[in-house]
Amino acid sequence: MSNKYYYLGASLPYVSFGDDPPFSREGFIAECEKWLSPADMQALLSADLHCREEKCEGIPLLRRWKSFDAALKAELARIRAAAKKGEGYKTSDILKNIMGKETPLLMERALEKLRWIFIEECSKQYFYDINALASYFLKVQILERLATFNKDEGEKFFYSLCEVKYE
Repeated sequence: MSNKYYYLGASLPYVSFGDDPPFSREGFIAECEKWLSPADMQALLSADLHCREEKCEGIPLLRRWKSFDAALKAELARIRAAAKKGEGYKTSDILKNIMGKETPLLMERALEKLRWIFIEECSKQYFYDINALASYFLKVQILERLATFNKDEGEKFFYSLCEVKYE
């Protein structure tokens, strides 16, 4: 997987956190299929935000990403479990700040921003190879997820769950 994909990498639009996705994940995959070797294409398809860690063996950046994301999710679970029990829990200032946001929407956006920053830091050492493309693909998925957030729909759903019906 030492292939370099200079043209593909250079032709991808710049993405920034909070932007609209430049294309869907399917659009990105379709463009990559034109340029990647079958082995690299198979490896890139494992760059899914929700794939399990053991599926990310072929790309070093993905292994780091999955390890980070698994640790983040475990830490969030511990924080939420402690809060549910009414116990204090010592965690990083970054996560305290995120968990202290006033709405779940703001918390989710902050968590996605934390993930974005991690991906950007990991990808600084890769240029025009499968790791760089995997990084870009993860960012596209984050942007797609952020684009699905709708404050009004979320509030409506939240209140429908919390509404108490008296009979």
